This record gives sequence, C-alpha cells and structure tokens, in this order.
Amino acid sequence: MSKVTGVFEQFEDLDQIPIDDITKSLGSQPPHLVENLLANRILYPQVAPMKKEDLNIELAILREVIRHNPNKYFKITEKKIIIPPQFISRFPDLNKLVLVFIDSLNPKGIVHIMQGEREILGSFVKIEFNQDKDNFEMKVLEKKYFFNRGSLEVVPCSHHCHISFKSEAGRIDGKSEATLEILGGRLGLVVDSRGVEK
Repeated sequence: MSKVTGVFEQFEDLDQIPIDDITKSLGSQPPHLVENLLANRILYPQVAPMKKEDLNIELAILREVIRHNPNKYFKITEKKIIIPPQFISRFPDLNKLVLVFIDSLNPKGIVHIMQGEREILGSFVKIEFNQDKDNFEMKVLEKKYFFNRGSLEVVPCSHHCHISFKSEAGRIDGKSEATLEILGGRLGLVVDSRGVEK
C-alpha cells in the first residue's frame, strides 16, 4: 500500500494565502468550500483528496504556494523548474501538475522540467508570437508541428529532442531560426504559445 504524503505540511503560512487568489483559477467553486478545505489541509496535511473537486482545490492552493515562493521551484539561471518528488506522488496527473508550475512561474524560452534535482521529466518551450501572426511551424524529430497562438500542447519526445524552426511568426528563446537539441522525458515537450507577443 502506498504511503499518503503530507505535502501541505511543508508549506508555511498557508493561512496567509487569500481565498480569492485560490478561487480565481477554480471558476464557480464556492469560496466557503475552498476555505474549509484549506483549513482542513492546515490541520491535517496528510489527508488525501476524496473527490475530483478537492483535488482541483488542492492544485489551486499549490498554484498560489508556488506563486508566492518562486525561487524554491524555479532556478532561473540554470533554466530549471524543480518539482519535488512528493508532489508527483500526491498529484499523479503529471500534465495537470506541470501546468500548475508553468502558470505559477511563467517561464520564458526553453526550460527543463525536473523531478527533484536529477530526473528530467521533459522541457518547456515558450513561443512568443509577433503581433500579426497566429501560427508557428516547428519540426520535432523531423515531424512538422503547427502551434496556434493561445495553445498549450504536449509533444511526445522521450530522450534527446531535435527541434528546428525558421519562422516569421515569432521567436523561441529570442530566436526566429534555430536547430537545437533539448531534453525530453516521460512528459515530453510542453509547447506554450499563450499570452505573449513580441
């Protein structure tokens, strides 16, 4: 039987996070339910979520914890997002968990996504569109992909990912043309073209 991890016990000042900050990513979730679950996790951090709604609230809480402590999870100079292994045990949907980190940290360029300090889960790639363009073409392992403005997509790539692009539509890591090798993993490449214009 797997051990239930108490990831919430390592977060200080959970009670200082405004409920409105948590609920803004939850849509129509009533604030009193969020407040009750937050209080419950402060008192009983090892309790596992029983319903999908509880898990979504926990992810929203985690989003705000990361947003308030970015240096703990994002090594900007090394271009690495660090996801503690116990988070992956607690939140088994890796795509949802990574999205929480991306939305909280708002990385730019190309960034490695790590489980702890050693295991590479994949890489994050941010496309910065030019104002008048809506479609960006990129090859990953010689296969063409088209990314529309405002999209977030995961491209499978388990090891070394050769990417190439030459585009008037936008830039990646400040470049409009490049051939690069970046690291993949069980997550692959997370390609984000939301919300940025150059």
